Amino acid sequence: MEQGDDDLTAVITFKEKYADWLGLASVMPDALVESADAFNTGWLEEPLVTAGPYKVGKIDAGNKTVLLEPDENWWGDKALLDQVLFTTIEDPSATATSFQNGQLDVIETTVPATYSVVEPMIGDGVVLREAAGPNWSHITLNGTEGRPLADPALRQAVFRAIDREEVFLSVNSTMPYPDDTEPLNNHLLMTNQEGYQDNSGDFGSYDPDAAKKLLEDAGYTFEDDLATKDGEPIEITYVYNDGSKTNEAVVPVVQEQLAAVGITMKVQKVPPTDLFSKYVIPGEFDLTLFGWLGTPYLSSGDAIWKSTGEQNFGKVGNDETDELIEQAAVETDEAARLDLINQIDANLWELAGTLPLWQSYDFFVQNEDLANYGAKGFQTPDWTKIGYVEGSAKLDG
Repeated sequence: MEQGDDDLTAVITFKEKYADWLGLASVMPDALVESADAFNTGWLEEPLVTAGPYKVGKIDAGNKTVLLEPDENWWGDKALLDQVLFTTIEDPSATATSFQNGQLDVIETTVPATYSVVEPMIGDGVVLREAAGPNWSHITLNGTEGRPLADPALRQAVFRAIDREEVFLSVNSTMPYPDDTEPLNNHLLMTNQEGYQDNSGDFGSYDPDAAKKLLEDAGYTFEDDLATKDGEPIEITYVYNDGSKTNEAVVPVVQEQLAAVGITMKVQKVPPTDLFSKYVIPGEFDLTLFGWLGTPYLSSGDAIWKSTGEQNFGKVGNDETDELIEQAAVETDEAARLDLINQIDANLWELAGTLPLWQSYDFFVQNEDLANYGAKGFQTPDWTKIGYVEGSAKLDG
């Protein structure tokens, strides 16, 4: 790393190619990294340095609000609003009621408990803004040695036994997803990203009979409609965080579908704070459902898919896929890289370690006069352009 032509320019030379180099181009203020203590504790109460058209005016921890106001030191286009107030309301129904009562100008609504309350307001001064985003839901299968799903044939049978469309509807039937929404058929690319293609083949297709045949071909036998191996019935455990409305909807669906192919699924609810630390990361589960937060930078997910990746909680992978991941990380020709990405994805479907369910949408319900704000998808809001349209009653104070 060397200084460029002035104090604000740095020139960075890589030892080898890195396709997602742009994702590394972020900076942090000196005050954050001047010491270990500053990094660990210095910003717990509030940010000490901000950037952009707004600065933090007041943090009210008791009322869970953060007030932003224009930053007089900002060198770019000036902020349009006199202030922006963010409020945290943990109860979805209370969030909807606050919007209904005019206390909030915009809410993000991702669950039926919120959307069902505000839906009747849409079209009467209120608008729904939506976009397909980078985040997605999935079921992770634990293929660790010694667990039932260490057997790839059993994992593949689980894939074939689960009706992903029914799982999606169990959670989202009352949400405003497009009518043509289909299950997500790629692990690395979302439906609205360049290069997306369906690599799921048979493994993404719901077929209970095919699931049973996979088991029979792998040496499982059926006794009293139960799949058995060496005389023992196959039992797997689905672990989820207590209170999760998504899991509460999905569990009975998946349990019934697996039972139809002879697989017994036990359910274990655990405290939300324990799910990852005591179960997912140590591998104390067979199935678990959660969401991955995506980015436009494809290499950000390498730790999920590599055999020894820290986020590969199910420990499913192979050398061929690892090598393809390494190639994709340094391939700067976009077309060639997307071809590698789809080869990786095809392998992941056959390995049957992570079952993609659906791509999440951003749903924002808001005052129709609020401009340039709402569902962002893969974009980043430009806070210098967010404000109310001319003539809006909101501008009357």
